[in-house]
Amino acid sequence: MKNLDELRVEIDSIDNELAKLLKKRLNVSLDVAKYKSANNLPIHHKDREVAILDAFAKKFSDEEAPFARAFLKGVIRQSREYQYYLNRNKIPACDANLNPDTVFYPGVAGSHSEICASELYPDAKLIPCTGFADVFEKVESNDYSVGVLPMDNSTAGTVGDVYDLLSKGNFSIVQATTRSISHYLLAPKGSTKENLKQVYSHPQALTQCSGYLKRNGYVAIEASNTAVAAEYVSNLNDLTVAAIASKETARLYNLDIIDEKINDENTNQTRFVCISKKPFITDDANKMSLAFDLPNEPGALSDILAAFSDFGINLTKILSRPIPDKPWEYTFYLDCVYSAKNEYLDGLLTHLRAELPSVKLLGIYHEEEIK
Repeated sequence: MKNLDELRVEIDSIDNELAKLLKKRLNVSLDVAKYKSANNLPIHHKDREVAILDAFAKKFSDEEAPFARAFLKGVIRQSREYQYYLNRNKIPACDANLNPDTVFYPGVAGSHSEICASELYPDAKLIPCTGFADVFEKVESNDYSVGVLPMDNSTAGTVGDVYDLLSKGNFSIVQATTRSISHYLLAPKGSTKENLKQVYSHPQALTQCSGYLKRNGYVAIEASNTAVAAEYVSNLNDLTVAAIASKETARLYNLDIIDEKINDENTNQTRFVCISKKPFITDDANKMSLAFDLPNEPGALSDILAAFSDFGINLTKILSRPIPDKPWEYTFYLDCVYSAKNEYLDGLLTHLRAELPSVKLLGIYHEEEIK
């Protein structure tokens, strides 16, 4: 039996031969790309690919066939990616001057969205909205505005309504930031922790403080927004009713802070996105977001994720949301690292748009580090 060093030398020799063959294949792929471009032909030919894979697998034993098929499938996919890269469509240039005069946010003064908006755009006029959909509607009707919305939370997960609204309309994410969130238990003056019975807040905040509420025997009641809950509790002036909201709302609505930092996780963080009706790509853009639907085929998702890996693009998030009126079908949302110098991103987008039923570029933007 050969020793390990001898086997490795043999494998290295085989790899060298594979490199020569792959180089020849890529050169032919270059000619194929030129021909298809000149004759307006699609790069992906599914039926031919299946036939090639079936014929290739038959050259191997039953035990070897699945691995041989997977090997060639990867080679074919990468050849297509090379052709997409050679025939790539560049991302259109966009305005880089993001300077809105109006900023819309959900809820009322004192909400975490309002606090975030005031820090991001200190010179803009801040206008509250009745909910997430209202923010999108206001941004749609105002050319020089943005909307600030919570999109993800480290404890409670995604804010699904924001994802759904973003994918439906013609909006772009133009900025994002992640903020540490501390929740406070607020009640009318004279209330005590012991006499409280009901607590109002946004469902996400209630989820983030669910352990605290359970330990104290409080009944959780949903409100449209944390600051809306604080305003309601202030107007109700019932010593048995409290709200979970930001520290700032205690002063705004004349409430006492009954308990502080009551979220179950000390590292509770919320990711906020800023949306606009037109795309902006600032010079410091470092993130790209996409939404896409998949064909109902085996391995469709793994093939797409493999393409990101092949192009050397780092994924930072992927999630799925049900498609309304299409049971068990999903839209996928994906974030990846962006660099204006990375031309492979153009090839990747060209690839996705050619092979997927629906692809939407949700934005290329700068995302701040956690504050």
